Amino acid sequence: MASEEQIKEEARIFINNDLTVEETSTQLGISKRTFQLHMSALKVVDNGLYKLVKEIAIKRKTSQQQINYKLKDA
Repeated sequence: MASEEQIKEEARIFINNDLTVEETSTQLGISKRTFQLHMSALKVVDNGLYKLVKEIAIKRKTSQQQINYKLKDA
């Protein structure tokens, strides 16, 4: 398992680079599942940062779904 500092750094990369979960995991060189596990661990490491990651992930997922829907209808 990654260190607490590594987990926080992964969260900061996700937040600051406007990336999806999949894009972030690819950039970090880890699987999407590993990134998700690290973000779950973040809840214990830094609950405030975890809440921010979760909120942003939901917004980005919703935005991506809207883009995909518009492309499908085009």
